[in-house]
Amino acid sequence: MHSNVIKLLPDSLANQIAAGEVIQRPASAVKELLENAVDAKATSITLFIEDAGKRLIQVIDNGVGMSYTDARMCFERHATSKISTSDDLFNINTFGFRGEALASIAAVALVTLKTKQQESELGTIFEIDGAVVKKHEACATNNGTNLSIQNLFYNVPARKNFLKSNTVEIQHITEEFYRVALANPHIKMEFISNDQVVRLLKEGNLRQRISAIWGRKYDELLIPLQEMSDSFLSVSGFLVKPEGSKKRKGEQYFFANKRFIKSSYLNHAIASAFEGLIPKDYHVGYCVFLEVEPKSIDINIHPTKTEVKFQHEKSIYAILHAITKKSLTINHISPNFSFEKENLIQEDKENNKLSFNNPSIFLKNFTKSSNNQQTKQDWDNFYKILSEDSSNLSNSNEDSKEEQELFEIDNQEKFTSSLQLNNTYIISTLKSGIIIINQFNAHFRILYEKYLDSYKNQEIITQKLLFPELINLSQKDYNTLVELLPDLNALGFLVEDFGKGSLLLTGLPVSTPQNIAKKIFEDVVSNYLEFSQNLGLSTAEQISISLAKSMAIKSGFSLPVEAQQQFINELFQCQMPFYTPDGKPVFIQINSSELEKKFNI
Repeated sequence: MHSNVIKLLPDSLANQIAAGEVIQRPASAVKELLENAVDAKATSITLFIEDAGKRLIQVIDNGVGMSYTDARMCFERHATSKISTSDDLFNINTFGFRGEALASIAAVALVTLKTKQQESELGTIFEIDGAVVKKHEACATNNGTNLSIQNLFYNVPARKNFLKSNTVEIQHITEEFYRVALANPHIKMEFISNDQVVRLLKEGNLRQRISAIWGRKYDELLIPLQEMSDSFLSVSGFLVKPEGSKKRKGEQYFFANKRFIKSSYLNHAIASAFEGLIPKDYHVGYCVFLEVEPKSIDINIHPTKTEVKFQHEKSIYAILHAITKKSLTINHISPNFSFEKENLIQEDKENNKLSFNNPSIFLKNFTKSSNNQQTKQDWDNFYKILSEDSSNLSNSNEDSKEEQELFEIDNQEKFTSSLQLNNTYIISTLKSGIIIINQFNAHFRILYEKYLDSYKNQEIITQKLLFPELINLSQKDYNTLVELLPDLNALGFLVEDFGKGSLLLTGLPVSTPQNIAKKIFEDVVSNYLEFSQNLGLSTAEQISISLAKSMAIKSGFSLPVEAQQQFINELFQCQMPFYTPDGKPVFIQINSSELEKKFNI
């Protein structure tokens, strides 16, 4: 007789398992607590963080508070005040509704809750440690809720070990704080990390809130999105002028019913409206709010609730694209269009159907605006042949045995001729066939090893700028880069902390063109932030990658034959010529036997 093996998991273990999905990192807990404070109708919210949230996360609000019984019930799994029937799932107007977050947090941390309703004389203190209740009694406390989370994941060491560095975790926390702050400019919000004020945001309007978070320079770069209000959809917010575009996706925020969402589909609606106004591979900034009927949007797809499904997604795309175009036209940033149709939505109430009218648009005239972003300058002066500094690499070194075996050539026959294809690829002959080199990837690899070696040997020479450049950054990027100033200086950048989210650039690595100093530094910063998530690389390696990627010649640049030969020789003196630092192939080889197969020889 077989014994029964299926057992019901204890609530504490079930909550620990759920925590792995709902609370993935400290930022996940921050998001849940901030959104609960907003749902509680708070007008003032303060976030305290210690050790990037690993030691302490605390949120204090002046909201409606909870009763003695509710203080206990809120930590029960699937206990929520937001919904009560299945129909409520299709009419959600609050952030939280699952009733999973607090139960999950309490299963993997020590949680202390102090709360008081305005009409009550006393409040309640409730302590729970790893899902075990330690205290539940009346206490004196302020109106609202004060909830602290200590030692997150202390009883789930595997989860704790997967957390990233403090810098990375703070970035995630800051991003969650900004998302809630942008959606609620009427709420005063403060963020304090390790007893230092990171952000103090006063209540105000959306434009003021955006400028306070993204930086003062954005006040002049913002243009209002042409508002549209309809029974089906309302759209509002701000776009960033083309001159504020960046190589890295940063200031891009969509909110649906004040809830932050991610949607590459809707992002394309805005990005395509800017086509021709910003350089290729640059990204436009925006903060856009969509108001739709709750029943027309499904937010119950994932516990994080950032992935949503719209009932009329294609119509929303078309509307968003059209009113973005209209806003650009009205603000003299794109050609002047005439929009004949104002009513873009038609409803068939009898059949409960919705249709979208494409706006009738015709070109009236084209006025070149002074606001239009100037075309990015070519670096021809910098790349006439290649960087002169690269000439100090010796061409007399013999190839390693491994290289000779790989390419089946000897030193005398190696790369005796070459040609350039589409100003992108360098093709050279080998004894065994041909080799096709991607010139950008190859230069990326050459410069990376050069910069890293110079960094390690402290051989980089700096040239001072005639006119220092002021670099304005978002607070998140500023906090990250201030810690990197010694490493940036070691790589030849003379950078000073100018305070209030700004850095002062006074010098660049030698032979770097000064006329585009600011652009080069911003590209380096953008590339570094892109690579900073890779914990397998040292800071020096990450910055060297960023600098090399920014300085490498791009596709479309013509190289004379002498430069091509020098290029090839330098590539195969690299320690790892086969791949770029971010893992992309540098070249491909086609041997004689493959060519013979192509020609059926």
